[in-house]
Amino acid sequence: MALLSENSRPRASAFRLWSTAAYLAMWVVAGSAHGQEVRLEPQVIGGGGGHGSSGSYALSGTLGQPAAGPSEAATVAVHAGFWTSGLSVVVEPGDSFEEWMDSLPTDQQPPPGERGPEDMPAMDGVSNLLKYALGIPPMTAAADAAPLVVMHDGYLGIEMERSVDAAAALGIEVSEDLSLWLEAAHVEHDLGPAPDGRERVRLLTGIRPEDAARYFLKLRVTAE
Repeated sequence: MALLSENSRPRASAFRLWSTAAYLAMWVVAGSAHGQEVRLEPQVIGGGGGHGSSGSYALSGTLGQPAAGPSEAATVAVHAGFWTSGLSVVVEPGDSFEEWMDSLPTDQQPPPGERGPEDMPAMDGVSNLLKYALGIPPMTAAADAAPLVVMHDGYLGIEMERSVDAAAALGIEVSEDLSLWLEAAHVEHDLGPAPDGRERVRLLTGIRPEDAARYFLKLRVTAE
């Protein structure tokens, strides 16, 4: 009967570990030699399944939920997984400019030929498209409701009350000479609801008045 000494056992264990590592290395090389593609799909494995409790503690878990968490795009919000939670808000598109114009009461309908986006049937200097974005009927004088150029925290911006139903995008253009107009990046601030059901907003640029001798700002409205 052969006896293993204490000094021989570690060498045997080391040999077995080395043999296993060599075997794995050979398997990987062999697989690569045959052009096999290795793909790792992203997965999230949640720990534990079912519900368990003990005393004042309770644990609920689910095994194997893939890609847990919320994701959003346009008007769709998806909450994947079994235990995610959150508020999904689907924003319905507003009325188009044409739908808004057609839905106006008879006494607010502009005369024929003055129903276009750039027309000003009330002769107040405010176009139909701007009134659509602001939530003002086209035949209502709106000079006093026009957007205002403001300065907030040292930066120039525009404040206004706008419609909550209009499908319109707002932007700012800036000029130093009223000839060349350039788009100005801005951040939109929600200032809360207006008394008549519209909403108050501020479009704040990154422009400081001292950066040039003078600046002119104008609001750009694009019907979506």
